[in-house]
This record gives sequence, structure tokens and C-alpha cells, in this order.
Amino acid sequence: MSHNIDVLDQNGILESEKLLLQGSGQYTIKTAAAAAAAATKDIDNQLILTETYKMPITIVFWDISGFSKLARTFYELDQEQIVLEFLEKYYRIARQVITKNNGVWDKAIGDGIMSWFGSFDNGHNKQETADEGALDAINAAIELRNSFKLLKEELKNEWSSRRISLQENQPNNLEKNFGFDTTQQILGKKKSFTNEQNNPSSIDFDLKCGINTGAARVCLIYNQFTAVGTNVNIASRLQEFAKIDQIVISCSTERKIREKHFMLRKININSSNSIKSFEDIDCCYEII
Repeated sequence: MSHNIDVLDQNGILESEKLLLQGSGQYTIKTAAAAAAAATKDIDNQLILTETYKMPITIVFWDISGFSKLARTFYELDQEQIVLEFLEKYYRIARQVITKNNGVWDKAIGDGIMSWFGSFDNGHNKQETADEGALDAINAAIELRNSFKLLKEELKNEWSSRRISLQENQPNNLEKNFGFDTTQQILGKKKSFTNEQNNPSSIDFDLKCGINTGAARVCLIYNQFTAVGTNVNIASRLQEFAKIDQIVISCSTERKIREKHFMLRKININSSNSIKSFEDIDCCYEII
């Protein structure tokens, strides 16, 4: 399997499996820790750009729509831990899905995730093509969308149970947390628990996904391996363009998986719904 490092320590590198990249027609095996250690030796607080590889890959961005409102609501209820637990499960499931489908975890950006697929050894001494990378990316997106729906229901069920417990023990909790027992403040806090506008279970949040296939530069920049370039930016913009629960792919990705019998819906793009910075893109596709 191909994996990527998340964070490299200035004084040492977090343990990582080998990252296998295709360069000059042959596979070059670089141990993430060794490459980063060599690059960062005697250098601090500088942009570090090491050997780069230009390769055809499929880039995927995920983002949770409505998450900011959800997080703010839990914050106002003094229940931020629920959000942290949810994110930990989300990241763990996403990493498992990406790895299972021969992908590389690039980074987490708040509640968003970037990953890429293709041009790697798949763990079975078999060179993966750009077409296979696109297929793996689609499969990963569908699998994570299904898993996210289950995780979303789990969060809502957990909050419903915890909400009842909080309401029952609220006066004691307030006295313990704030050191006073003012009737008006207790009533005000209790009202926030019972008000549906402040109920996280009533907030709709879903996973959005954007996917693009094309050549990108894979390299080590300062403290992590990452992919950069126009095709990476297109994938990011497609994720922003996607609506609730949508997996949106570019035309280049659609060509790679056209014969794989996925259910697709063509989305025509015009001046009223253009993709920021890529106004020349006239269509994309949704995975149904």
C-alpha cells in the first residue's frame, strides 16, 4: 500500500511507511522519514523543496458542509468534546478507506481532507496506471460517503442520549463548572438545551467531494509530501462547487472511468454557476 506522512518533526520524523513514486519511467522507493531527515538537516524555518515527480494522478478533496454551524452549536452548549470525537472517527475511517483503495493521505485541513491516487505500487508488485487510480478514487469517494452517513447518524443518536442526561443533571453541572447556582442562569442554560434552534440534531451536515485527474508535481515541501499544480486546484474547486452529499468529478476523470458502469449525471456549467478561477470549464459530472 502507498501511504503519506502527515507531520515531520523538526527534531525527528514521525514513523511512516515507504512512499512509492514513479519517476523517470521507474519506481523510486523513498522512505518518508529518511528523505525528510536529509532535507531538513541543519535547516530550520525555511521552505524546503526536494526532488519532484511529475505524474498523472487523481486528486480528491472532501469537505463537510454545515460543519462550522454544527461545531459552533456544540461550543455554545459547552460540548466541544463531541465534535472532537466525531472528527477523530471521521479521520480514522477516511484514512482506512483511502489506504484500502491504494490512495495517499495528503493532509487534513480543518474538516477537509486531501488525497491522491494512481502511479503507485499497489502493494502487490503491480504498477498502478492513471486509469486505475481514477477508479480507486471513485470507489474511495463512494465508500466514504456511505460510511459518513452512518457516522452522521451515530453522532445524532449519541447527542440525543447525552442531551437527556445533560438536562437531568444540568443544575449540578453548572454549579460544578461555574461555581455558582443562579436560578436565571440555570434556566437560561436549560432553555438552550431544549431550544430546537440550538439542537445539533436539527442541523444538516453532509460530505462534499471533488475529484480531478491530471498531471501534478509530487514533492516534499518543508515538512510533508504533497501534490501541487493546476490539476490539484481544479479538484479543490470542484469540491467547493459540489452541493450537499455530492461527488463531483471532472471530464478528465470521467473519461478514465467511462466504461466502468457508474451512474453519472452531467452538470452543465455556465456564467451563473461557474467554477472560480476555472471559468473555461463548461461541464462536470456527478456520481449518483
